[in-house]
Amino acid sequence: MYNNFTFCGRLTKAPEIRKTNTNKDILLFSVAVQNNYNDSDGTRSAEFFDCISSKQGLLNYSKYLTKGDYILVSGELHTYTKNNVTRISVRADTIDLLHKASNNAQKESTKPNDEVQFSLPF
Repeated sequence: MYNNFTFCGRLTKAPEIRKTNTNKDILLFSVAVQNNYNDSDGTRSAEFFDCISSKQGLLNYSKYLTKGDYILVSGELHTYTKNNVTRISVRADTIDLLHKASNNAQKESTKPNDEVQFSLPF
């Protein structure tokens, strides 16, 4: 059996770290993926994927990723039941930052034409 799901989209909000009942850190985030077709009214809809990861290297992403960042995620699809509703989430194995969303970092630069350098520890 092979369960691998890879997709790219934009973060709907900054990732957050939470603790499980067993005191283990997990990374939670949600990604919006635009569909490739137009709806009947001419707009494009999106799918939203809830993602979770307990991999130690991915926990650092909570410090560097923000709402609107364009990321590539690969992992396994997982179903779970919450409040008698079955939901699908993604257990993320890898996250790649494809494009950083606009932010105020350039305004904080000492010179107006300086490029902002993002150093990620992974």
